[in-house]
Amino acid sequence: MPTLGSDGGVYSYYKFGSARRTFQVWNTRSFPSPADADWKYAVHDGGKFFLWDPQGSTQTNGGSWVATNLGGYTYPGFGGYWYYLHFKGYRAHTRPHRGTAVTLGIAQVEPPSPLPNYRGLKVSGDYVLNEDNEDTIDVIFVSTGCHDDENDVVDV
Repeated sequence: MPTLGSDGGVYSYYKFGSARRTFQVWNTRSFPSPADADWKYAVHDGGKFFLWDPQGSTQTNGGSWVATNLGGYTYPGFGGYWYYLHFKGYRAHTRPHRGTAVTLGIAQVEPPSPLPNYRGLKVSGDYVLNEDNEDTIDVIFVSTGCHDDENDVVDV
């Protein structure tokens, strides 16, 4: 099973089967304090969440939220290129050996303009693309330990 990584380019476009990435799942982009009892967030059936990429890209100089551009590519957002993806996930009917199978879609893109209707996902040439439709992709979230703090992280 291929894991989600990046293509290694300057923007680090997300691509399956390449350099593996680990993501943090958050229900808000405001980084709640760990002292807050609700700071951890699991992928619940029908739940909405953001994905934080602690590695980011050469453009971000550190971590960033998963974003999209007008071409539909997904990558760590940076500078003026930060149409963040607010994901939604539904438990898939398959039962993987390890992890949680999720049908992954887009709840919305923030800020919404000029991408208000881009709520679809597809895999093309192993790249994860955001599209102007309601398509979804099936992924498996695997909980992992985090190497630099105590937050829960997932491999996709």
